[in-house]
Amino acid sequence: MGAMKPEDLQLQIEATQSYLRLLNEAQDCRKLHLRAGMPLPRLLALMFENNTQGPMQMSLGISGPDIDSSRLSTKPPEAGEDWISLKVEEASPTTIALAVLREHYGVPLRARELANLVTEASPQTVSGSIYNLLNRLSEEGLVDEAEDNGWRIRNRDAAGILSGAYLWGPPERFTKTDLAAHRREAIMHLLKTNRYLQVMQIVSKLRDWPWVKAPINKDLLKADMQVLEEKGLVRRIGDSRNWELVSQ
Repeated sequence: MGAMKPEDLQLQIEATQSYLRLLNEAQDCRKLHLRAGMPLPRLLALMFENNTQGPMQMSLGISGPDIDSSRLSTKPPEAGEDWISLKVEEASPTTIALAVLREHYGVPLRARELANLVTEASPQTVSGSIYNLLNRLSEEGLVDEAEDNGWRIRNRDAAGILSGAYLWGPPERFTKTDLAAHRREAIMHLLKTNRYLQVMQIVSKLRDWPWVKAPINKDLLKADMQVLEEKGLVRRIGDSRNWELVSQ
């Protein structure tokens, strides 16, 4: 087979760009219809149905929420390909505290200072819990108490990186609670363009996405759907076992 001609490559590039513009326009059109409370036109609705061969599902299989430009702009230069990000307010106090100590590496922080910084990043965190958290992290060998009654992280690479509204790091730097939040965000991302999905269908689709680094199984997903339902983010459709995103 002969080499591809430059003009053929250009045609393929233009075709791909046209396809991506179509997907973006379809997304915008869907959002406008949802905001207006209008049903989707039939052809548009077909793009967002549970169809593994559909163009929208194919595009979703490529990338996750991190592809958003505003989020991607916060990605640290040292981030590896396997790194994930989490909204800071969704991260556990443990993960935030270690990231804060990493930011102040070499400068011990008093417990009260650390508690203030953690609650500033995550207002729902109880500041008093940071004291017990530090004792636990000390027992695990992750932090040391300095002579001047301050705390410091022993190994910078044991913590994630705070960057803007997000906390970045490889999966092993996140707790089970963090990974559950990461998985729930993936569920929300999926339901934006795939309505009427049952739990096992969600399990199957998440397993096909390499960017989802959290454990995935039926029991975990059932618990996730309950959490998301209690937050008013998803709802069961009638008496069925299907779920959909609640329009915000």
